Amino acid sequence: MNWSLSTSVPQHRTEEFAALCASLGFIIPGSSNGEHPNIQIMHTGSWVYLYGARNTGKSTTIAAVRAASERCVHHLHWSYVNCRALLTGERLMAEIAQGCYASAAGRFGIPVGALPMRWNLPLFVHFVADLLTLLNEKGATLILHLEGVEWLRHFEGSGRILAALQRLPFFANQVGGAEHFSLRMPLQVLLEARVPPENLFDPVERSCSPDFVLFFPPYDRAALRNLLLARRCQTQSSPSPGIGTLEAGYPSVPDSCTEAFVSTLLDVLHDLTNDFAELCFWSDVLFPFYARGWRALSRTHGLYCFRIHCVSSLFQGGYQTNLHSFQYFTERIKRAAERTS
Repeated sequence: MNWSLSTSVPQHRTEEFAALCASLGFIIPGSSNGEHPNIQIMHTGSWVYLYGARNTGKSTTIAAVRAASERCVHHLHWSYVNCRALLTGERLMAEIAQGCYASAAGRFGIPVGALPMRWNLPLFVHFVADLLTLLNEKGATLILHLEGVEWLRHFEGSGRILAALQRLPFFANQVGGAEHFSLRMPLQVLLEARVPPENLFDPVERSCSPDFVLFFPPYDRAALRNLLLARRCQTQSSPSPGIGTLEAGYPSVPDSCTEAFVSTLLDVLHDLTNDFAELCFWSDVLFPFYARGWRALSRTHGLYCFRIHCVSSLFQGGYQTNLHSFQYFTERIKRAAERTS
């Protein structure tokens, strides 16, 4: 997962961005800049479950929330765990503990002991509770982001680990190690998945339900078309350096060409990717070839001719795609052209 402090709010996920901020206890003042908003934090100790199919903007939106919060809230630290790379429950405990340890020792300079070499559930609970107690005394907050939690179903004990993590405030108060945990919990957890929470664990282990459940629905074709058209028109009026270089040979194109291009792009790619960022990438790469094809071929050749010209020019130019082979790509174009001719 990639992020930077300059990551902006995704244009197509502004509502989900606001909902995620609210569920994590982030307050966005009304006067904040829409692209890079200022954020204040209200400590809630919440567990947020965010799910949706792949390529629906989940990671991009989370990256924007992280960037905005780290830019504005200095006593906040994010810890990221990629659950898809884990093989055992012990590795899950180790990664979570490592994140808490890095937050306490690295981010806030709290003196702590060494990490254990092996893990079991009682040791994990005691170790993390002690670290969170120290963070609480410093007035710090840790956000634990677990991506791909649906993969945890593949190994035993993962549900008990998450349940124990969710019961940490109760545990800390019981042992008397952090009497003020009940006032403010310095840990907030963000679970990112591709399946609903009820599909994750068996009924006993999912007794501790998340505080908030956020769903990222797929984009519909009409919304994507409007977004791409708006972006395409903006690019043509003030192209970026990279785009301008590609389009230098064809500085202006008719609006009908742009609209036909966007429709073509969605006909070909909509079923393969629903990620607006990836569609924008293909728009930038394909459009110069498409515009050239529009000029070179008469409209009497039909839509199919310049669609094939566009994609064949792309692949003959040495570009590679991570979506599908050239043969499948052109076959989809042919079918789309037959539907719209």
